[in-house]
Amino acid sequence: MRNFFPPLVLLESIHETCSRRADPKAAEAPPNPNQRAEGRFQTFVNKLAHICDYRPKGDTVTALAVLVDENGRVLYLFASNRRTRADLNKTRQDLIAILNLLRENLQSETRVPDPVLNIRLLRQVLAANTARVQGYLSALSKELKSCIKSCEGETAPQDFRTAARALERLLQAIPDTKEAGRNSDEFVTSTIQCIQTVQEYRTLPIQHFIEKQAATSERLGTAESWSNLQHVIGRLLSYQYDVETLISAHHIWGDTELFGDFDVDFLPSSEPYPASATRITPETVESIIKRTPHASEAQLEMLRQHATDLQPFNLDGMLEKQWKRKIEPIVHAEVLLHDWLSRTPGGLQEARFFSNWRYIGTSKPICRLCQYYFTIIATPVRFRDGHPNTYLHWRPPDVRVREGSDVEQEKAFWRSVMDQMKTRVYLDVRRMLVEKATDKKRNDSNTNTDRITLDGLLSNLNL
Repeated sequence: MRNFFPPLVLLESIHETCSRRADPKAAEAPPNPNQRAEGRFQTFVNKLAHICDYRPKGDTVTALAVLVDENGRVLYLFASNRRTRADLNKTRQDLIAILNLLRENLQSETRVPDPVLNIRLLRQVLAANTARVQGYLSALSKELKSCIKSCEGETAPQDFRTAARALERLLQAIPDTKEAGRNSDEFVTSTIQCIQTVQEYRTLPIQHFIEKQAATSERLGTAESWSNLQHVIGRLLSYQYDVETLISAHHIWGDTELFGDFDVDFLPSSEPYPASATRITPETVESIIKRTPHASEAQLEMLRQHATDLQPFNLDGMLEKQWKRKIEPIVHAEVLLHDWLSRTPGGLQEARFFSNWRYIGTSKPICRLCQYYFTIIATPVRFRDGHPNTYLHWRPPDVRVREGSDVEQEKAFWRSVMDQMKTRVYLDVRRMLVEKATDKKRNDSNTNTDRITLDGLLSNLNL
């Protein structure tokens, strides 16, 4: 691992040095009535993982798989990046409560109309995610004020002044986040009303205006408030889409064990490497580049020149800043869950997964390093599409020699995996140096979000 971190540190430095590319505009993802059952199921699993991701900054990023035990009982198994056992157990109880709402609604004596179930589920989801929702609401208020200001003024065109009035009305619908801790029930009620208002705005001309201004600002590299506004609106609406998907799923799979006799469990989060394992002597750009795998002297000289071209933009300073960071690598939730499955009875066989769908859902798209890892080990398990960001706080799972395996062969395999990971990071370094533009996203979650509804589905189910 000591040889893996230097090129990763350099890659992060290049990302920070280069001009940021605008995030590509996320395509709207309306319900797809022609989506296959497996795709709908994957969306459902991702939604369950998303509602378990309670806090920003990555600690509660969650991966989840729906398994079938040897007795045919469904097991919802999840893992998170950095959660204590107490926090994991609290999340387990919250998830059980949500699944129980869906199960109870399949019983004739406790069934309620979908709009009523929608509100019950949304209350449960928002109450669990208060910390993250508070952040979204604060960001919504901030970006709205900035956008309103940019629309005002005596010389502003009429469409901008009209937009300002519409945005002012939306601003008034935002609950006071400072009051959230005093009366959570009231805060959740106000948040639901705010989300409903935001959803209504998506059908009005102001939505097209926001999209147009966001696209213009992304193209020109100015006024990020419009893009940020579009993003935070999408994140708030994601909770409504979560609930819509859960309701649709319980109608689609209501006659299966998915909402019948199930259990929910979790895996403990990984421990970071001890400080001694990540205490690395800072290196220069030159010393990292010269170890580029499979590079000729001519190619190395070209890379040195590209690095020199970035020095006026403080590449050395960015690298020095990165070396000062405290690196505490953890096993990302999806890797942790995948590793546990591969080491326990049944492994990654289809029969171990609900409906033979080998899938691990995640609350966010998986990072670039996880994508590299799963590609290198050639797993048959599928995951969400990834995002291009990398993180210094990433590590592979602990090396555990499986019963009956050759110890040296097992260690050699993992050394090979990390060598290939390192090579891929170096390829990213080379590409970034040449292009001098980062593909790193400001946000590693999607602005818009997939969902499933019953529109056109129930008559075309292919289960």
